[in-house]
Amino acid sequence: MPGFFSTLRQMMRPESYYTGAKLQERIDLLRLYMIVRTHNAWPEKVYNCEADILAIEESMAEQAEVVQQHVVGQTVQMMFGWKVEKPPPMPPHAKLQARASEDEIAAAEKLRASIVAEYEEEMQQAQLRAYGYAIHVRDSDVAGRGVFIRGKAKVGSVVSLYPGVAMLPADILRIPLAALKARYKDNDFMIQRWDGTLLDGSEKAVKLLPPDAAAFPPATAQLLNHPPAGTLPNIFPCPINFDDRFPVSLLSYLPNVRYEQAEPLLLEGSSRNVRPTLVDRVRSAIADTASTSFGSPSEHPLRGLAFLAARDLEDEELFFNYRLNPNEKLPKWYHTVNDSESRRRWDLIK
Repeated sequence: MPGFFSTLRQMMRPESYYTGAKLQERIDLLRLYMIVRTHNAWPEKVYNCEADILAIEESMAEQAEVVQQHVVGQTVQMMFGWKVEKPPPMPPHAKLQARASEDEIAAAEKLRASIVAEYEEEMQQAQLRAYGYAIHVRDSDVAGRGVFIRGKAKVGSVVSLYPGVAMLPADILRIPLAALKARYKDNDFMIQRWDGTLLDGSEKAVKLLPPDAAAFPPATAQLLNHPPAGTLPNIFPCPINFDDRFPVSLLSYLPNVRYEQAEPLLLEGSSRNVRPTLVDRVRSAIADTASTSFGSPSEHPLRGLAFLAARDLEDEELFFNYRLNPNEKLPKWYHTVNDSESRRRWDLIK
């Protein structure tokens, strides 16, 4: 059990009195911290009972630093390994003559399918050599396509990265509301970090990534499925920040780009020509004030989202809890994993 002074320190920390969404953020960080500690201590067990958890003395800031060092360090190792082991690009599809017969077309399609299958196997073998397991996308028994792991990954391993455009709160405020609705209203590939950063993993956004990043197999988290009824999530989202200490030789593998770089390509056509309203000007002024106080977006680390194994994984589909807003109309396929967590996430309970 924690001692008197340990308990006193906990009582003096502001996070000990968080409620609602702030409390859920603290719970999520503690879970990530425990996952990382378990990974680093493997095969020894760090947390055997509730008393071991209550004995954790690190503050939220200290826990976040431990988690960040782990997730960035492992991501760098994975990228280095992949850079060495990755196979050359698959050759382009040969064009048939305009007068090709049906038999020739069928034979060409069969040959192409065989080449694709061999290349996918080569990609997975390269991953197994690079970091011990392979991440690949294929048809899911749950819904459409899904992300799968081949091989084994121990708890706390980085198994997926969310690709696309990273938008800071100030970036969002600078976009006219009409353009914001036109671009993102029906975008099902948006995900938000606890700090308010939005990640756009839509096909249009992912196409803006460098070729190396787009071809990095773990950078497919936008295709992760929500677990079906009766199944618990086996991975957990974790913020990851790429700062100026990131190896220069791996910059082309970063799975995210800043919104200010992507804006001209994302807001094309009519959405770029929207005349800002008075409300839009106020929003933009707030964003400018924030940039003056906290620095421009380019001065912040590039923000992304990684997914860690919540338990030991082996040859299975990866699932994470979408935590949709319980007060919104939920899709028929969606089931709530933990109602209390979802309600705290959306500040619906204290």
